[in-house]
Amino acid sequence: MGSKDKRERLQRIVEGKEQPIRHERLTGIAVSAIQRQSTDKQVDFLHGAIAENRLSHSKLRQQLETNAPKEMRIGILKLLKKGLAPTVDLLLEEYHREKSFQKLAASVGLTEEWFIKLAETEIAKRG
Repeated sequence: MGSKDKRERLQRIVEGKEQPIRHERLTGIAVSAIQRQSTDKQVDFLHGAIAENRLSHSKLRQQLETNAPKEMRIGILKLLKKGLAPTVDLLLEEYHREKSFQKLAASVGLTEEWFIKLAETEIAKRG
């Protein structure tokens, strides 16, 4: 399959017009392509996956709980590179901007308070 064919297939998967095959769901190009999309498009894709029973609420929560600390650490490093002291408010700026992500996280039980505690914990780890 040529790269143009892969891009077209990937676009159909992202748009929800075609289902990825099992190995693509786990590690393939579909995941990386979705990750490169805007937050709103990612959230739309996840809502669609939940609606079609391709993704459970518990699995989504598990993934968010796994990825959120990594994202917080990345945020802390970015702030430090800019010469800023990491604070909860600075770390949660993106969370507050992305209303669609807030709704998605809340739908699986991850509230703003959960993200605040996570930010506090990650800042404390950095000293």
